[in-house]
Formats: sequence, structure tokens, C-alpha cells
Amino acid sequence: MEQPQRRSARKRNQSSAARKLLDGQLPWTQPRYVDPPVKPLSADQIEAIHEASLDILETIGIMFLNDEALDVLVAAGCDVDR
Repeated sequence: MEQPQRRSARKRNQSSAARKLLDGQLPWTQPRYVDPPVKPLSADQIEAIHEASLDILETIGIMFLNDEALDVLVAAGCDVDR
């Protein structure tokens, strides 16, 4: 029959296992943000996005599956194809 390990021996084995896991860890350094800062869009770029979105809405449209939402759109004067 095997003798149970003493508590201090178990603790010593656990800490050495934890040290082995941390051996491959990189040293601590202060994190740095390397991406350039985000630049705001110009008025022309915002206008181009707006025009493209209107073109998509006009040519492709949006599918609404909620009848209540369709009723609201009809009441607002939108063309609705149920």
C-alpha cells in the first residue's frame, strides 16, 4: 500500500509544475498600439456613402417580414410590395 504524500510535498510538486508552464512565457512589456489613428471621413466621402446607400435602397430595396412595419411604411408613403 502506498503512503499518502505529505501536504508540503504535494504543494512543492504543484508549484514546480506551474513554473514549468510559465517557462515559455514571454517577458512582461507595456502593450503598444501599433495601428495608425482613425482619420475622420471628409464631407465628400460621407456624401459618396450616402449616395451609394440611396442607390442600393432604390435598386435592391429592403425586405421587411413584419406586417406591422409594412403598415407603418405604407402610411409614410413608401412603395411596398407585399
